[in-house]
Order: sequence, then C-alpha cells, then structure tokens
Amino acid sequence: MIKKFKALLLLPILFLFPSSLYAKDLIVTFLNVGEGDAIYIETPTKENLLIDTGNPLTAYRVIDFLNKNGVSSLDAVFITHPHSDHAGGVFHILPRINVKALYDNGQPISDAPEYEAYRWYKKILKKSNYRAIEAGDVFQYSDVKIQVLWPKGAISADWNANSLVLKITYRDIVFLFMGDANVDVENALLKEKVDLKAHVLKLGHHGAADTARDAFLKVVAPFYGIISSRAEDGNNYTDPGVIKRLLASKIKVLTTYSHGDITFKTDGKEIHLIGQ
Repeated sequence: MIKKFKALLLLPILFLFPSSLYAKDLIVTFLNVGEGDAIYIETPTKENLLIDTGNPLTAYRVIDFLNKNGVSSLDAVFITHPHSDHAGGVFHILPRINVKALYDNGQPISDAPEYEAYRWYKKILKKSNYRAIEAGDVFQYSDVKIQVLWPKGAISADWNANSLVLKITYRDIVFLFMGDANVDVENALLKEKVDLKAHVLKLGHHGAADTARDAFLKVVAPFYGIISSRAEDGNNYTDPGVIKRLLASKIKVLTTYSHGDITFKTDGKEIHLIGQ
C-alpha cells in the first residue's frame, strides 16, 4: 500500500511538469530548393519560422515539406532580400499557409525592372502583417533568440549587400545565416567586431566567389558550412575556391545539391546532424 501511495503521489507531478521529462529541441532544416534559400525552423515551444522561400519554380518543395510536417501556420517568415531565388516562393506559400508576420530588409524595389513578380511582391507586403527590419532588431521565441546583424544604416543599390544577416542562438548553440551577403558585408561585420562565432554557418550568396574569406571564417569558426545551391551543372554559383577554404579551415561542408534537405537538432547543449 505504501509503494502504491507513493506512485500515486508522483502522478500529479508528471501532469504538472510533463515538458520537464523531455528534451526541448530546436530543429533547423535547410531545404533543397535548387538555386535559392529556404530554411525551416521549429522552436522548442513549437513556433514555426521560415527564412526565405526558395524560387517560384521550387516553392512546391517548401509547401510539400510544411504539409508533410503538419505545418499549416508560420509564426514568421523572414525574407533576406527580394531576389526571386529567396523571395519568389512567397507567392505560392502565402495563399496556402497562414503567415502571421512577414519581415524583410526594406529594400526599395521601385528601381527594379517592373515585371510581374515585383508588382506581386509589393502587393503582398501591403496586405501582410509586414515590417522592415535592420541591425539591432531582436526576436525572442522562448529560449530562442534571433538577432538581426545586417543591414545597418542606409540601404544601397546592391541587393546582395543589403541582405539580412540573422544569428539564432539557443542556449549554447548558434546558427549564422548570411542570406546573399558578400565579402563587403563580411568585412563590415568584422570591422564592427560583431560576435559572429557560430556552430553552423549558412554561407552567403550560395558559396559564390565573393564570400567566405579566410578572415571571416576564422572568426566565425563553424563546425558546419552549409551551401544552398543547385547541382554542379555549370550554372552553379558555388565557387571551388570557397569549398577549398572551408575544407582548409576544417569546416565540414554540406550542400543541398549533394545532401538534399539538411536537418540539425539541438537541445541547446549538443547539436546533431540528422539523417546524413
């Protein structure tokens, strides 16, 4: 009777604190969307976030992934800049997935060629719960912090150099997302002595030749370098010299064109690459 009584006493504790029995994981998936970026993030408290949306031709991969994982609503979508390989999927996602908040870098697109995609993008921003964000903005999702590191100050005519740079921290683990930011942005962040150290680096501009200089890699010092790009068919932005620099720095290189979707899971203390 005493043992049974003790067991019954434990039951209310289990119901009151069920989450304490399980590790709370942050899950980050770099989706294989060909030439473009789309990164899905599930926070430990089950917020669903998306950084970029891929290009219009591969947006179905993002939608299929969200549907497969039971995601019918996104708490936030961050568009690093309005190039079609980062923002193009938004036209297909918004009619099918409830998006609670939409953020981008505030890039003026009035100077862009006035073709249909940019007219649509303008209309989407006007209809959405939209805000332009910049360096210094911070978003908090329970223990997950998203810091905007770039752009800072006036927006220039170089869309890639204006790309959002986002740093996501969950306890001791850090992800750094460079969008299409190039060496000019890398140098500016280094000059300002921004804390860039990260366990996972999503390389800027799909690993093109104008990214990932040695000085930048030395400061970030990631375990993993992620490149989101199409297959090596002669039209790939990814530069062999960048791959060599990553490997010389003992950074494990993962590309979406070789590995498909790339998923990391972390409890904030340890980080695990899933299914590779």
